Amino acid sequence: MMVCCLAGISVGVHSAFAVDCGEIKSAETKLGNIAAAGQTDSYWLNAQQDQRIVVEAGVITGYLSLKIQLLRPDFTLAASFSGAPNARLSFSLDQSGRWTIIVSDVQGYRIGAYGLSCLLIPGPTTSTDDLDGGDIVSSEPFFGEISPGGDTDAWNFYGQQGQEVTVEMDKLTNLEPYIRLYRPDGTLATSSHGVSYAYIGKYILDQSGIWTIVAADYYGSKTGKYQLVAMLPTGNSGIYNPSPQNKSTIIDLTGSFSWDAVDGATGYDIYFGTDEPLGKIADNISSPSFSFPECERWRVYYWRVVAHLPAGDIEGPYWWFLTSPVYEIKQKKSNGIEIPNGGISYDTNVIFEGRVYDPDGDAVKIEVDIVPLSGDFDGEPEGGSDYVESGNIASVEIQGLAKGTYKWRVRAIDEEGNKTPWIETGLTFILTNSGDVNGDGETDISDVILCLRMAINLDQPDASVADMNSDGVVDISDVILILRKAIGLD
Repeated sequence: MMVCCLAGISVGVHSAFAVDCGEIKSAETKLGNIAAAGQTDSYWLNAQQDQRIVVEAGVITGYLSLKIQLLRPDFTLAASFSGAPNARLSFSLDQSGRWTIIVSDVQGYRIGAYGLSCLLIPGPTTSTDDLDGGDIVSSEPFFGEISPGGDTDAWNFYGQQGQEVTVEMDKLTNLEPYIRLYRPDGTLATSSHGVSYAYIGKYILDQSGIWTIVAADYYGSKTGKYQLVAMLPTGNSGIYNPSPQNKSTIIDLTGSFSWDAVDGATGYDIYFGTDEPLGKIADNISSPSFSFPECERWRVYYWRVVAHLPAGDIEGPYWWFLTSPVYEIKQKKSNGIEIPNGGISYDTNVIFEGRVYDPDGDAVKIEVDIVPLSGDFDGEPEGGSDYVESGNIASVEIQGLAKGTYKWRVRAIDEEGNKTPWIETGLTFILTNSGDVNGDGETDISDVILCLRMAINLDQPDASVADMNSDGVVDISDVILILRKAIGLD
């Protein structure tokens, strides 16, 4: 979402100086910065008459009182709104062409950073810079993140007049949930917000077509994760279940795209590429599947589907996959024995490995980023392998890990310094005590007996040496784990 602003001229706005921040597309959120008193920032987008535009700006740093102005293609003022710490406006466009969004401080002297989001209704609900949003399935939880301040996410469903809809947005971290429901014609139907959740209950649809749920933070400046659940009309009216799965890593480059058929669809278009705008690679095909175009390794590819229906097109979300140079990813104990996903190791040294591939035949190494299960990845590798020839296994041994539960990710680097994105492995493991409860250097039946005495409170429980599954207590499950190790099963 990071965008650099370039010096330029904003038409129709009087200020000490203006900054041209370039194009903003539907479903994008951009970072801006009022760096000097009197500065105005200018953004532009192409839109069509009768589309609804929803614009939101939220303060990230500083004490801005934000003002947003919407200028028509003829540079007349269409709408304006100001507020602190956020400003938002919604307007039904009355011209087609290049519209302009102006962001400034109301007082004209405050400085600070802000986030700016833009949605066109109807229009794309996701972008390659912000993948949160898209079609939503009835009764299933969908997850998103509002970040940075001012971000908005849009979710679509197809409904018919007279049908009943219920929507709930629950905060997972920090937000004050805020949801708005927009009709197919772009007008606001209803909205709701709350401290912990927002709820629209049993709303009767008064139009047929594609409806839009917009999720945001009520104050516009908070960031955090949320869950969205909707009770929608039955039937498959969206574009769901992509293959390859979203955010997946693929090795075989000879497969095909597929998705669930959309009820009533007369055809599908497929868009594909490494960046926006995606190119159309299939036009009005009848079947919900299509063979891969030629792909390269070490690349992230985006794709989306547009379904044609008599009531209007459904634009699917952006999905992506990584053509991976790293596969057969494993986690092992220092003796080479594989640790299953979620498995236990008593060794503070862990080996991470993967088979590597390079399209040019260059040697490749891997780096590993490892954090506690509840933590966030920081992008700083804890260790790296030696370079190995393409097709071979690269391995990293991380030593001296503390007791706990861990997750990890991996990336590949070739001899030329080219790096892949971090690849989420989905693998976790638990590091726990060695089982040597009495500290004699061996794990045997004497340790089993001592742990049993602790579990039944004949001896004082000592979790630092006997809590084998890291659940904070010493009980029979720890006795069993020590017994398994003592007899050579673990």
